[in-house]
Amino acid sequence: MSHTEGALGLDELARMVGEPPLAGAPDPRAFDVQPWTPPNALRRDLGLPESLWVVSDRRPTSGPLAPEHVMGVGGASESLATITPREPVAAALDLGCGSGVQALLLGYHADRVVASDISPRALWCTALTCALNDRPVPELVLADLAGPFAPDEFDLVVSDPPFVMAPEARHVYRDSPAPADTLTARLLADIARILRPGGTVVLLTSWLVPDDGDWATRVLGWADAGRWQRLWAALREQVTPEQYVDLWLLDSGQGRDAELRLRWEHHLGAMGAAAIGFGWVLGVTSAGAADEPSGGIWAEDVRSARVLPTGAQVRAEVDRRQGLPGAADLLGRGLRLADDAVLTAVDVGGHAAAADALLLSMASSWRGPQPLDPALSWLFARVTADRDARVGRTITLAELLPACADDTGWEAADVLVSWLSGVRDLLGAGFAALDGGPGPARQ
Repeated sequence: MSHTEGALGLDELARMVGEPPLAGAPDPRAFDVQPWTPPNALRRDLGLPESLWVVSDRRPTSGPLAPEHVMGVGGASESLATITPREPVAAALDLGCGSGVQALLLGYHADRVVASDISPRALWCTALTCALNDRPVPELVLADLAGPFAPDEFDLVVSDPPFVMAPEARHVYRDSPAPADTLTARLLADIARILRPGGTVVLLTSWLVPDDGDWATRVLGWADAGRWQRLWAALREQVTPEQYVDLWLLDSGQGRDAELRLRWEHHLGAMGAAAIGFGWVLGVTSAGAADEPSGGIWAEDVRSARVLPTGAQVRAEVDRRQGLPGAADLLGRGLRLADDAVLTAVDVGGHAAAADALLLSMASSWRGPQPLDPALSWLFARVTADRDARVGRTITLAELLPACADDTGWEAADVLVSWLSGVRDLLGAGFAALDGGPGPARQ
């Protein structure tokens, strides 16, 4: 069957899907069929072909998108596909399935796949996307968010929900039905209910950034700490209200609507938006064990990242956060750099700075270079020197602390504050690892 025309006959569509997912088939002339090349890491991890077919609505050559328009693969959907962990699971949900690309990918590592959307057109597109790639059509559910699903039903939920803060919810695929940026709070509560113990959610979202810039407190406040063993909110991009309005007006083909632009800017101003952040929230539900160590709830600005993390890197990230040491344990341990971690001096105006302003880089990391304050710079320079000198015993952080205070001129308490925060963050990010207590160094 040729896909060069970008439209399929209705009879062909029905034969591919088998039983129609819903009554009332849409006009097939509105559909577009385009090839999509998955990222290399995703192709490798799931054994995907070089390209996949994706069914969506045709984008009009002029004028605004229809309210029920179903988008194809864009930057957001590819980002979600990239960062989703891909270990085998029994049951997975694509919440707000759109064109069905996430459901299609879930079918490669989940025994059972459910795709839900409030739009019947989206369910048709999802069914057709899977059928066109010779993959099983998932269970299709016409639903608003996570309401109809049973407790503990899924091991994995992925979602690129309608999080756009528009003056009115016109476009089903993007405009939030909840006030301001509160949709994420509602989703986290609903998804925690339908995930099994130890289950994972990967959620794209956006949020308001107040005048003081403290977006993290707001976003982490949406999570019930008692239901999440680990939860990671990551800021990938931040824009001004004017940039936000421009982005979404162009997205929906309404860039020339000056009246809507003014209403939208007033809408954001009334909410107190100094900026708007885009990113992801990844959570792992509590397994319910009384002695279960918590990996914590944390927020991170990842705008300096070199690339998006892969699903495997994301899983490793949250796993490393499991049981990070407290103050006493941390001070009683030695520290070593990752094998490919490198320290470099900060270059200011073409001149290398003093060794109290270092960058920690790692070729295998998705993150960019990590700036270190003077106390951390001293610590990692010392760790590197000891490694190069093949020091025969592990030197604990407690033993190093007085020397760091003397050399930097910092109070010991200030060094401790820097190390407790900075070392834990770098351990979680994989730039460093702990050795045991005093004794032979780990090889």
